[in-house]
This record gives sequence, C-alpha cells and structure tokens, in this order.
Amino acid sequence: MKKITFTFLVLLQASFGFSQDAEIELAKVETAKTFRVGGVTQSLSNFEQNITVAFKTGNAAKIAEYFAGNIDLSINEKSSLYSKSQAHQILKNFFIADAPVSFTVMHQGNIDKNSFYLIGELKTAQKKTYRVTINSRQLKGLKLITSLAIEKASYLPQ
Repeated sequence: MKKITFTFLVLLQASFGFSQDAEIELAKVETAKTFRVGGVTQSLSNFEQNITVAFKTGNAAKIAEYFAGNIDLSINEKSSLYSKSQAHQILKNFFIADAPVSFTVMHQGNIDKNSFYLIGELKTAQKKTYRVTINSRQLKGLKLITSLAIEKASYLPQ
C-alpha cells in the first residue's frame, strides 16, 4: 500500500510539474500583453478604454488607480506635483463641482516606446467643455499616468 501511495504521489507531482510549466508559458504570453494596476488587470488597449469610461462617469477612484506615485496635476491653471492620494482627492472634488456628461478622445499616440499621450474633450453638466491631456509612461511593466491636465477648452467660448 505504501508503494502504491508513493507511486501515486510521484505521478501526481509529475503531472502538476507539467501543468505548472504550461501555466508558466501561458503566464508569459499573457504578461506580455496584460499588467496589474491596483486591483485592475490592464492591457495596452484597455488602459485607454478604462480611462475613457472613468472620465465619462466621473470616476476619480478608477482614474487614480492608474496614477504613478507622484503626478503632475493641473486643473484650471492650478498646477503642482501631488501624491497619488492627493491627486485622487483633487480630481474627485473637480468631478463633484463639474459632473461629466461625456468624454471623447480627440487624439492619442506614442511619444516613444514607453511614453503615451491622450488628448480628450470633457463636457460637463454645467455646460462647460474641458481639454484633457494625459501623459503616461510604462514603468516596471505598468502603464501609469504621470501628468494630467484639465483646462477649459480655449477653442470654444466659455
């Protein structure tokens, strides 16, 4: 009986070893395209989608999940370098004061292989239109927002 149990354990371990190798290979393929930020799995394509939805809904917490440790934040010409938590609170207060009704990506692209920008238009319930500029960098395999500017759109009368 001991010999059968031992053989079973050896076979079980061998099958798990094979399974782990397959899982590792799968993980390598997946990590080439996906990353974890906070509690969010992110791919290079869904980063933009998540940010767009978060701006449309005024979800400061979702946007803040993508903030780097420190972020250069500029809202209505008030600009400074803030910690992730400070920037989250400032953005949350902005959305309370100017509730979004729509957000449209106007332009996006890569600056280099690790830097990305997104320019959008945010319309609010208070009939204001803002130009949103987001710069992000891929840091330690994660696409994180390093600067965010929300300014009244200068191309429209306010």
